[in-house]
Amino acid sequence: QEAEIETHFTPAIQREALTKFSFVSPMGAAGLYFDGKSDTFQKPGEARDFFAGLVREVQNIGEAMGLQFTEDLPTRSLRMMDGFAPGLTTSMQRDVAAGGTSEFAGLVERVVKLGRQYHVSTPLYDKVAAFGREHQIK
Repeated sequence: QEAEIETHFTPAIQREALTKFSFVSPMGAAGLYFDGKSDTFQKPGEARDFFAGLVREVQNIGEAMGLQFTEDLPTRSLRMMDGFAPGLTTSMQRDVAAGGTSEFAGLVERVVKLGRQYHVSTPLYDKVAAFGREHQIK
């Protein structure tokens, strides 16, 4: 309070955090896997379906954790993606392209681990994790 920092408490903070994560993680993961930019995922096809599938896997994990989402996360994420300007990439993609350390462990490998922990299948995240190992992404 002395620093005049306002906080917002919500009993559903875990749900809210996972809702945001359900866009950031799939965008970074799919962006790396397809070497794609925002416009890659704005048109119908394999890349867009893969992105939506990654979002679905995150939603499935959240539901297995007991979270109840207020909307369908793939629909929400596709709507967000469609609103972006063409040519956008994620910080993870830029970090990997620069040869540096990225958020791969937290944005991809962590989802695979959570899937195992909550007994949720993550075949698309498994593919991205394997891709990361194959390409030595840190």
